Amino acid sequence: MSCSDPLTEFAEDLRRLRRRAAMTYADMSAVANYAASTLSQAATGHRLPSLDVVLAYVRCCGGDVHAWQLRWDALRRSLAGVDDDAPAPEPPGRSSGPWWHTQTSVPDEPTSFVGRERELGEVKDLLTRARIVTVIGTGGVGKTRLAYWLARRHAGDYADGVCLVELADLTDPAVLPERVATALGIADDPARTTAAALAMELAGRRMLLVLDNCEHLHAASAHLVRTLVRAAPRLTLLATSRQALGVLGEHLLHVAPLELPPPGAAPSETTVDRYPVLRLFQDRAAAVRGGFAVTTANRAAVVELCRRLDGLPLAVELTTRWLRTLTVGQLLEHLDTTFTLPATSGPPGNTRHRTIHSVLSWSQSLCTEAENRAWERISLVPGTMSLDLVAALAGGSGVPEPLAAVSGIVDKSLLFTSVHDDVMRYQMPETIRGQGSGRLSEQQKTAVRRKHLAWCREQAEAAAEQWYGPGQMSALHGISTEHHHFRTALSTSCPGGAADRLRIAGALWLYWSACGHVSEGRRRLEQEPAEDRGPAADRLPALWAVSFLALIQGDLTSAGRYADAAEEQAEMLHTPTFRGRAKMVRGLIRLFSEESNEAIHESSEALAVCRSVDDGMGIAMSQAQMGLAHLHLGHDDEAQEHLSRAMDMGRVAGERWHHSYVLWCLGLLHLERGAPETAVALLLECIEAKRVLKDRVGAAAVVETLAWAAHALGGHETAARLIGAAEAVRPIGAIGLFGMQRLIRDRARHSEAIRAALGTDRFTAAHEEGARLTPASAITYALAPDGCF
Repeated sequence: MSCSDPLTEFAEDLRRLRRRAAMTYADMSAVANYAASTLSQAATGHRLPSLDVVLAYVRCCGGDVHAWQLRWDALRRSLAGVDDDAPAPEPPGRSSGPWWHTQTSVPDEPTSFVGRERELGEVKDLLTRARIVTVIGTGGVGKTRLAYWLARRHAGDYADGVCLVELADLTDPAVLPERVATALGIADDPARTTAAALAMELAGRRMLLVLDNCEHLHAASAHLVRTLVRAAPRLTLLATSRQALGVLGEHLLHVAPLELPPPGAAPSETTVDRYPVLRLFQDRAAAVRGGFAVTTANRAAVVELCRRLDGLPLAVELTTRWLRTLTVGQLLEHLDTTFTLPATSGPPGNTRHRTIHSVLSWSQSLCTEAENRAWERISLVPGTMSLDLVAALAGGSGVPEPLAAVSGIVDKSLLFTSVHDDVMRYQMPETIRGQGSGRLSEQQKTAVRRKHLAWCREQAEAAAEQWYGPGQMSALHGISTEHHHFRTALSTSCPGGAADRLRIAGALWLYWSACGHVSEGRRRLEQEPAEDRGPAADRLPALWAVSFLALIQGDLTSAGRYADAAEEQAEMLHTPTFRGRAKMVRGLIRLFSEESNEAIHESSEALAVCRSVDDGMGIAMSQAQMGLAHLHLGHDDEAQEHLSRAMDMGRVAGERWHHSYVLWCLGLLHLERGAPETAVALLLECIEAKRVLKDRVGAAAVVETLAWAAHALGGHETAARLIGAAEAVRPIGAIGLFGMQRLIRDRARHSEAIRAALGTDRFTAAHEEGARLTPASAITYALAPDGCF
């Protein structure tokens, strides 16, 4: 092979790109989710590597993905002797950052932040010098409050904002990357692990990522931090934990209990201004007993109380709640008779842990029996909760009035409250949860888990009733708010729970599909052992749901297998709804396989069955896919008829998810008919719906179609910029234009025409401008691109 051989030059340029980026193959492997040997083989020049490997290689080294894709395709054609007019392959999605550009996802807290000014200054200083900062300290010392306060105060210092990821309720280390992706609004990527997709998405972002409560996920947290910091050089990570993560480059801030006045200090020296622990005590006491202040008369008792509580903020918070009914002197007297003093020997951390344990044991003795039962039951379920879930968990034997018991433990600061979207949410801190759940027997724990699973099933099935109607968006938002509970329920094993888990996962098919959780949904549906999947009636919705999710992922073989199984079971159980929907999936498989006539036949059969049972979603989807199949065949009038019916149905029903896809199909139709102005109006309405839905895969396809309309209207430079913007919106690994080869050929034709109109240099410059946008900025641009529309 000569030095001028194109394959040799291609490989040499890959190696040059890696050297310029100063990346080792081991570094690249950690980011790209390919073995180091696979990446190194790509640059040997022995054979043409796959496009996926080349693009992963280029992304790791900061190269121009679009240019390398075009170069790879040209080399492939040259080596294979392929006609230049043949359609180019669909490249994996290019991402320019997460959907949530420049925002702060840190909730407000109901009480003031007292006494950590020095630590705030130290953390801020560390964050200017280090990319990994871990706040460590014992439970109850205030690590989370410190991280929250700093994140809110300094959000403006980071161009791409701050995102908080709460980990206290996470029990499965394998789900950690998924939790972070959800918090960031990053759609899952079937082509890569979630950790690798996160690394790709965050590359180039300048933001602060806060991981709260890492101690029980120590190894998984450390691994993820290493991966993200290596992949995203402008990312800063702030973690809270009871121990250091132990990763290279980590800086630590030890948070100690609040400083106490020394024994025998003169009253003039023990002032509120001088000792933050006294200020915290005064602030929290005043909240429950208006006008309370640390005075000469009560100062000695307050100081002694704080000393007995080891200066731990959580212990102070819990104890001061009792000042509603007791004076400081009475409170100290009660502590003398009921509070077990911690031993003075041993490590300070162990002593402080015993202090919290003793305070909580004392709180237990002051609760009613019903309040203690409610505390124990609620403690088993992590994360924030709605009032109806809290009441459902608390109720039962020994708790005749759950709301009264819940109110009691809220008053005693055992259950904390916060407001989200004007709705009260409830959460029990980890230290208090541990004390409560430790009092439950295994039998009692199983009973609580069954309650939680039943509540999740009821919520999922109630939401499914709203999937085709005006309540769709509200239902999707509600499921998103409770997503962590569904994850807990679907990951927790309890006797007889397999059927409920399948019912939950199947009912949530639209949430998995519309809100960027396709891979998670499919995994949840496939995770139960085949022999333990419950009654056939529970398996049927799950079979249909997994067939649809596999289709979205481009796995047409599995989609067909599941659809066949669903139709067979539907026939056996005399359930026409899912027989119609299974036929609908088979029609989509035909459509994606460019078998348009067969797609029309399958979809027509699906339509008839769905009409017989008045399945609105099934009718609308069957109509739309028939319309798209007719469009592919050039039957414009038939396409218009079916798509218009589907659009009218969506408008009358008040449904938005499927309706947005119908708008897109109508936009394609009007482009075909030479009416780009009409197409633009439809596409802009569609993009706005996709923005609200956070449907990045769908939005990318619509933005790209909008580029074709801009080209038809003479806005060639805008069109090139929109093509780049579509790449910015589309998640890494997502199948562009849904893998429909007809549309992919249209893309190649439009792109070449736009390039010819602008010239290569102007096309590349405009395209790169669009591709450098964040997804949110790309959507904003698409809705108002340079006045072109």
